[in-house]
Amino acid sequence: MQKIVLGLLLSSVVATSIYAKSSGVVLSSSSFQEKVVMSDSGMESLRLVPVAKIVPGDVVTYKNDIVNKGQKSATDLVIKNPVPEHMEYIEDSSLCKKEQGCTIKFSVDGGLSFKNREELLVKSETGELRVAEAKEITTIRWVLNRLSVGSSNQVEFKARLK
Repeated sequence: MQKIVLGLLLSSVVATSIYAKSSGVVLSSSSFQEKVVMSDSGMESLRLVPVAKIVPGDVVTYKNDIVNKGQKSATDLVIKNPVPEHMEYIEDSSLCKKEQGCTIKFSVDGGLSFKNREELLVKSETGELRVAEAKEITTIRWVLNRLSVGSSNQVEFKARLK
């Protein structure tokens, strides 16, 4: 099993890891922020640009590109991405560019255990179990069943600076 660890630098370091059953899989990570751009005709549009400076309330999109540069198909790829310490996960923002054969699970315990979003429970102040809020999610995990030779996929999520 091969392990590649790359990091993104923001207000804290985000270490993204990938585990694959075959070698040759390359992971690259990047972070973007939304910026309003004015066209020559005066129309405003939102664009994703590399993160430069963010302030509380700003949203950052974390993207992980996975490419199989190996000699054979890679199977059971596991990509884990922690939500940075000073960020809050944005509900329903995690996705897999090629959804077929991709599952997404979440953690509230720093990546020790993962569950489907609706099964992610935490104890309330009174000790009763309740569904975790988006801001309590600490880590996101994607599992790609298969990545053919020369093919790629992309997984991403969004988080807001507290």
